[in-house]
Amino acid sequence: ELASLSDAVNAMSRSLAEAEAEADAQTAKARRVQAHLLPDLSAVRGFRAAFIYQPADTVAGDYFDIVQGGGGVLLFCIADVSGHGIAAALEAVVLKAAFLEAAERGAGPGEALAHVNARFMAASLPGDFATMLVGRWCPQSGRLEYASAGHDPAALVRAGGGRELLGATGLPLGADAAASWRAASVAAGRGDRLFLSTDGLPETRDASGAMFGRERLEGLLAGQGGSVEQVLREVERALLAHRGGLPVSDDVTLVAIQAGDG
Repeated sequence: ELASLSDAVNAMSRSLAEAEAEADAQTAKARRVQAHLLPDLSAVRGFRAAFIYQPADTVAGDYFDIVQGGGGVLLFCIADVSGHGIAAALEAVVLKAAFLEAAERGAGPGEALAHVNARFMAASLPGDFATMLVGRWCPQSGRLEYASAGHDPAALVRAGGGRELLGATGLPLGADAAASWRAASVAAGRGDRLFLSTDGLPETRDASGAMFGRERLEGLLAGQGGSVEQVLREVERALLAHRGGLPVSDDVTLVAIQAGDG
């Protein structure tokens, strides 16, 4: 009887180990799939771009994309699905598919958000929502057009000094099927830098519960020294120091785009 019990325990242990190995393999594959969905920045021309992307879980509910259209026009977006983990990541994939669909149709930022909202509400659970900013940067006209569905303000840092925040122009996605988004336009020329982030970055907390803060983030982004990659490395170092070894509690994304330096 003891031998039979020992065999049963050993068999159960092997089964659990195999199940754990399979789960680890699936987790690793999910990470690779999401990494594959990130844009290929080496294909961008006429602009320089870099990013920080840190999921709080196996996969993230944060999403961003950069697509180059005709005439060197740059189409881009950043989004943050409520929550994080696998459920949020699945809804982020819906956002990506809908955004690329809108981009292929040549939709402007406001129209793109309306299209994405319809697809998101058809595929997501009731009560789920997402924030999203969509932009179109034309180097020939020197104009940046954008629309924001309740997303954290983007920071446009001027090459000659000064900055401008690009705030929300409408409700978050998932709030209203009939919602519409006003598009706004600002001047944005060579050397200007645009920084897009999700709220997980300024809301990163230290051991005492103090947040990293938007004012501190904007101060780091306003520095003109070095490339956009160097600016993002400085932000990443500051975030690590602020967390003090604590794990990431929410998805963190920061995207930098500079005109005329691709």
